[in-house]
Amino acid sequence: MPFHKKKLNTKAFISFTTFLSLIILMLSGICLYVSPSGGIAREINWKLLSLSREAWRGMHLTFCIFFIVFIIFHLTYNWKVLLAYLKNKLTKKLVFKKEFCLALLIVGILVIFSVFQWFPFSKLLEWRDAIKYKPRVHESISLQDSTNPTASHLRYRSGGIGRYASLRG
Repeated sequence: MPFHKKKLNTKAFISFTTFLSLIILMLSGICLYVSPSGGIAREINWKLLSLSREAWRGMHLTFCIFFIVFIIFHLTYNWKVLLAYLKNKLTKKLVFKKEFCLALLIVGILVIFSVFQWFPFSKLLEWRDAIKYKPRVHESISLQDSTNPTASHLRYRSGGIGRYASLRG
């Protein structure tokens, strides 16, 4: 499919770039959701789709900034359309339409529930902790070596929110 020598459609470019950045943000967010914490990920050499937790974090942060920049461009190029959504067709004045109010209400509720970690967001955190912090023995310490002074203080993830527990033998 040959490229035509037309001028670049800036609005389309910004929309596609924003959309593709959102896809990368969602993928990296899911990978970070299931990844173990940083120390454990490094210790067990955790990888998903051949990328380490640090690579996923870097990609997530990069595309978060990239997404914000392109959302600003997107809003700039589509400001008239956005205002048209909010204007009354007869009076041409800005009004809080029911769609905007409903969106604002839903986003407000999501913010409050996630900040206070109320259900169902508390469940999301529990599931994340169950995935990330399932009890696992650190592979770097040998259970067979009872002469190793660290063997009596072997740490493992307890299943709580990142709390360590010690095995006393």
